[in-house]
Amino acid sequence: MNSVAVKNTALLAAAARAAHLIVDAEPRIFADTLAYAILGARAEELVGYHRLHGAHVVLSGARTSVVTRSRFT
Repeated sequence: MNSVAVKNTALLAAAARAAHLIVDAEPRIFADTLAYAILGARAEELVGYHRLHGAHVVLSGARTSVVTRSRFT
């Protein structure tokens, strides 16, 4: 995997963690209060997608997977 793919994967995971605090209802699985800041200039673009489509079963499931894995680690 090249460095661009790794960076994009990390950004998408951070976006899922940030969106979890904004989109998902209580109880929270994992509260990553730094994830939004990590996204930098792309924060609204990436989290905005979750705001618009967050209830979609695939996006919701992916977000749950990311935050569950983050909480476990």
